[in-house]
Amino acid sequence: MAILVGVDNILKEGEKRRQDRERSNIPTLYLRDGDRARIRFITDANSAARAYYHRVLRTYPSGKSFNEEIYCSQRDAEGVCDLCERNERAKIKIHFWLYVYSVLHSQQNKRLQIDETAQVWKKTKGGGYLEEVNHVVLWRSGVGKSDYILKSLANYNTKYGTLLDREYEISRLGGGLEDTVYNIVSEAPSKYPENLKAIVLPSLGDVIRGEVLTLVPEVAEKDKKQEVIQKKIEEEKMENIEVEEEEELF
Repeated sequence: MAILVGVDNILKEGEKRRQDRERSNIPTLYLRDGDRARIRFITDANSAARAYYHRVLRTYPSGKSFNEEIYCSQRDAEGVCDLCERNERAKIKIHFWLYVYSVLHSQQNKRLQIDETAQVWKKTKGGGYLEEVNHVVLWRSGVGKSDYILKSLANYNTKYGTLLDREYEISRLGGGLEDTVYNIVSEAPSKYPENLKAIVLPSLGDVIRGEVLTLVPEVAEKDKKQEVIQKKIEEEKMENIEVEEEEELF
C-alpha cells in the first residue's frame, strides 16, 4: 500500500474505505447476552487468520455513538495506517469460516418491531427463541482475556487433532465490556457434512482486507435459499452496530 500524499487524496481514500464497508454483504456471527450458536467449523485451527483492528468512536447525526472496527493496514507489506501514526491501540481478532445451524436467543427477534416481514423465531419449551440459520458466516472474534478463547480452540485442536470432526456450541453471557464471557463447548464426533465439502469460500485474508465484499459460495447445487439469506444479511447489518457497542473481546 503506497503512502498517500495530499489532503484530497487522503479524503478520497477514506471515503472509498467507508463505502466498501457499507457495501460488504459478508454475513458475520454476532451474539448477544444469553445467545447460543450451534456451529460447524469450516476453517480448521491451522488455517485461521489473525488481523489487527482499531476501535474508533463514531457519532450518528442523531447523537448516538458507536464503535467502528477498522482494519489496521500497518501489518501489511509496506502498509500505512494513520491510526497507528496517532498511537491508537490495535487489537487482535481471529477469523474463521463457520456453518451456523441455529442460534438460541433469550428474546424474540427485535426486528419484528419495525419490520413485520422479519423472521419470527420459534419459541422453545425452555423459554428461548430458536433462529434457524443454516448458512456460512464469518466469525471474527477477539482472543479473550488472557487468550482464553484462543487457548480453548488450541486445546480442542490438540485433543482431537482437528476442529472439523464435530459440532460446537459458542455461547455468550454478559452484555457489557467487563462482564462478558464467551464459552466454546464441543459435541460428540460426527461425519463432516457432504454439502460443506462442496463449498468454495474466498480467502480470509481477502475478506479481512476488504478485497471481497460479498459471499457467494460455489456449490454443486444452487442454494435455493439465497434470496432469504441475502435478506437476512441486510437485517444483520442493521443490528451489528448495536451489538458492537456491547462487545469487547480484548
